[in-house]
Amino acid sequence: MSKNTGDMEAAVNFRWDDQNQSSQDAEMCKMVFCIARIDNHHALAREFSLDPEISISQLILHLYRNCGTDCAKQLLGDFVFAIWDPEKRYIYAARDFMGCQPVYYRRDGQSLIIADDIEKLIALSTAYPAPDEAYIAASLTSAFAHHERTHFANIRKIAPAHYLIASKGSCETYRYWRAEDIAERRWSDHDDCLEEFRTLLKQAIRDRLPRNGRTGVHVSGGLDCSSLAILAAEELRSENRKPPVALSWYPPPHSDHTDYEKSEYDRIFSVCEKANIEPVFTTQTAQNIRDVLRRDNRVRPLCNASYNERLVQKEAREMGVSVILSGFGGDEAASFDGRGHFQQLALTGRWLKLAKFAKASGANPLRFCVRHLISGLSDLFLSDADLKKMTDDIAWRDVPYWKALLNILNPFSRHRNLTPSKEQQKLLDEGVPYINKTFEGRVEPLPAFPPIRRTNSKSVRCQLLQWSINTARIESWAADGARFGIRYTYPLLDRRVVEFALSLPGHMFIDDNHKRIFFRKAMAPVLPHNACWEETKADPARIDPLIKSMMEAYVSIGEQLKRQGTKSPKAAYIDMPRFIHDLEAEKINNRTRKGKIILAMEFLGIEDIEDIEDIEEQ
Repeated sequence: MSKNTGDMEAAVNFRWDDQNQSSQDAEMCKMVFCIARIDNHHALAREFSLDPEISISQLILHLYRNCGTDCAKQLLGDFVFAIWDPEKRYIYAARDFMGCQPVYYRRDGQSLIIADDIEKLIALSTAYPAPDEAYIAASLTSAFAHHERTHFANIRKIAPAHYLIASKGSCETYRYWRAEDIAERRWSDHDDCLEEFRTLLKQAIRDRLPRNGRTGVHVSGGLDCSSLAILAAEELRSENRKPPVALSWYPPPHSDHTDYEKSEYDRIFSVCEKANIEPVFTTQTAQNIRDVLRRDNRVRPLCNASYNERLVQKEAREMGVSVILSGFGGDEAASFDGRGHFQQLALTGRWLKLAKFAKASGANPLRFCVRHLISGLSDLFLSDADLKKMTDDIAWRDVPYWKALLNILNPFSRHRNLTPSKEQQKLLDEGVPYINKTFEGRVEPLPAFPPIRRTNSKSVRCQLLQWSINTARIESWAADGARFGIRYTYPLLDRRVVEFALSLPGHMFIDDNHKRIFFRKAMAPVLPHNACWEETKADPARIDPLIKSMMEAYVSIGEQLKRQGTKSPKAAYIDMPRFIHDLEAEKINNRTRKGKIILAMEFLGIEDIEDIEDIEEQ
């Protein structure tokens, strides 16, 4: 990380009745918790005429004394901190705008416990926390995460871009940054716009390079991580430092790959050649899947990338990596694909422009325009529940857009016209959650994710940036990385980069031939041609071995569950007979939709299941 970092204890129990902590001296605002990397440290020190070498915690305290609860707005970087204000008799705590620094808290009338992971927080608690059954129900029915709630009823998170005010009698959170508030900009020269973006991204990378230890970068041949890998290598080379370690989720290439899989590796090798680095490949196994499932995901949250990333973390530790630069978050801002732009054109009557896009894609112009008009109107006017019904009908029942909308407007028509085929019914059955029916009947789950409404591209970007599933990956990687002495940073989620991307007009993200066109043009001088202009997002060389290993692990776990069962209290929330039945080799390998069975397995875990195989200890 850059030199502008600061860490205090990663867990603290603040007691209101402890006179040593809650000083009565009104001049003694006290930093009680701080984990931060502040990118504008020196700029703020100059602005407030402070010593340039002032510590992070003292800088934030000075900002708080001068700006009050608005101080978090002034900070650029990844941070969480908590300040005791003895005059107001409350704790003020804030988290960075994208939640890149996780934080959890537990409050009762006597104390406020704050920690950067749930295990540390529980260790400071006097009693094991009760489950949040509404959250559990939601997590078993969909890929659910929440900005503030966890699997435990009295353990909460400060949401990204929020601050908390906690006193002995109350606890409230407030938002201090909104994506919707970023104004649109216009540039007279497109090249100036691209250059400004490249400058911001390079600065974001520079600010995240570690002072000690090596830098790791993900390499996949994709736009985002490829750009970071090359730019980070160039920056480190300019400082005469060791090149980054190129960490890949891909297995080593072999001669039996298909032509498309070979093209995936061609992009990886092109990027590594440009950066003058060697890729470090990782081999996925069923044993690694079981090792990941061995932990309790209530206290060490899992995400869909945990299986691949655990292998990366092991390699990174062996090579002395202390910080991994991840390209995660680019799709939601700088490398956005332009979703919502077609609907915006349709809703604003720009039919000729929309027809031009249809012609470029080989689609029928009239059908193309009507489809996006219906899509835009649906997103504009339908309720969340009706919009979900409509999108489910389109996705799983092969219903055309126009008919799906008519069936929503006329419920009798929907029931009459939507008799599924045998194959469609199989897909619908595979999407039924493995939640215990008795439990489901007595608990009201939390509201599902609101659907992304594509009325214009700015709205889509704002919604995606606030999607809690993104923060869930950050929290998962932070908890796992800490066990390997690794921190994750996300240059494409730098506030300067994100605000720049939010200021771009929607038409800059898509043209007649390419999605994500702004990022492609910005990175064209940086990336090899094949990595910059490849459109397909499928990654079979990486995904197929992962799915194969997951299913092999699931079958072995299912066999062991049949033999010995499980004593885990989490099993009470799952329909275990159906779950174990569906873990049979033939059934699980023939599934088209595997999402719900994965949700149940990741929630249940295998902490108490013995003798599957020797589980590797970290």
